[in-house]
Amino acid sequence: MYNLLALIIIVLIVAAFLFYIDRQNERRDKAEKERFREFVIAAKSKNTEEYAYHMPTEGDLPKEEEDELVELDQVPPETLFRAIKEHENN
Repeated sequence: MYNLLALIIIVLIVAAFLFYIDRQNERRDKAEKERFREFVIAAKSKNTEEYAYHMPTEGDLPKEEEDELVELDQVPPETLFRAIKEHENN
């Protein structure tokens, strides 16, 4: 009984460790892409003004669009009916 419990605990620790390593690798890859993008911009720039001009600011970065949640009682019945029909056809 104790051997099984010890095995389960060891498996959970190993799984957590592998999950942590995977997350660290994803963060490292993302940072590496950003550094490479900055390096390419710097290599193509002739001077510091051109480099500063081409560096993206926070407003230039694409934003992820999120779905807008709307209460069902605020939507007209005709719109709901059309949405249901379109969903059934797809």
